[in-house]
Amino acid sequence: MEGPPPPKRVAITEWDSLEKAETFFKSKAWTDLGPERAKALKTIRRYGVEVAN
Repeated sequence: MEGPPPPKRVAITEWDSLEKAETFFKSKAWTDLGPERAKALKTIRRYGVEVAN
């Protein structure tokens, strides 16, 4: 209701823990593919949400 319009697409990825997700996004494999990924998509925001059981 306020601010810019929402993105047209979103992606949701589930991880076993927030720590595993952070490790993946800081990995060499992820960073090495950054230039190729930038040609295919644009990441505006990334959120981490932990759910307590």
